Amino acid sequence: MRIGFAILALFLSASPARAGDCAPFAWGSVTVGDIEILQGAIIVGVDIEGIGDNIPLQLDTGSATTELYGEAVSAEIIAAGMQPRSVRIQGWDGDGQSLPITIRPAEGSLGKTAGTLGTDAFPGGFILDLEHQRICRMNVLNDDEIVGWQALTLVNGSPVIEATESGATIRLLLDTGSSGFSLLSTQTLSSTVRTATPVQQLSVPSFGRMLNVTALKPSGSMAVMGKGLTLERVYSFNDPDIEGMLKSAGLSGLLGMQPFSGGALVFDFACKRIGFGRLHE
Repeated sequence: MRIGFAILALFLSASPARAGDCAPFAWGSVTVGDIEILQGAIIVGVDIEGIGDNIPLQLDTGSATTELYGEAVSAEIIAAGMQPRSVRIQGWDGDGQSLPITIRPAEGSLGKTAGTLGTDAFPGGFILDLEHQRICRMNVLNDDEIVGWQALTLVNGSPVIEATESGATIRLLLDTGSSGFSLLSTQTLSSTVRTATPVQQLSVPSFGRMLNVTALKPSGSMAVMGKGLTLERVYSFNDPDIEGMLKSAGLSGLLGMQPFSGGALVFDFACKRIGFGRLHE
């Protein structure tokens, strides 16, 4: 899920112990109604061959492809067409990943991100260290640092995991594009949402348009990777089209990054598993 935000400053360097394998990311703030979510988007600096260096892209596992907004690309490049180009995380050593980049005209604006960084940039996976605000290669992984593993499947290029709620199993898209949120679902698709108490009505930019969403205080519990999640708020999509889209994909909703803010998530696409733990600096 892509959202609009203001960019906070990027850190200048990664942790010295893992320099070249880890790179810092920036948080983008999101204003939803009268609420400002400071950790509302994950912004990664990316070098793209022939276009520029340290281009700010929103990390979005809800997108299978890396995309640039038309306003961030010169008319000459658009006219020439976007053939595959080397894409490399700013701060990572080595060669980049050759990707066919999509251009979305009429999206984005100066002062915001230049596009989205999709899962095609990470064919083997990546580690999102939310605690230390960095994104790392898989080769820094030490299984002893990960306390919970669980199988994942890729649905249209996006990671989907199973969660348990009230004794039932549901399938959720693990969405870095919803970094400032927890569970986003509907009353029909999730008992956690269905039994929660409404708190506030919000208008949220998501799925390419503004959506009406209800913020709720949950009374039920949810667990993934052997970890009980702390859910201070859950969110209900009040849109039958979104519910239909989730159902057609076999999903019960999206799971954002907020419940994992104190640790690191391992998106191990090669081994089709997801892990949670804490990385040493």
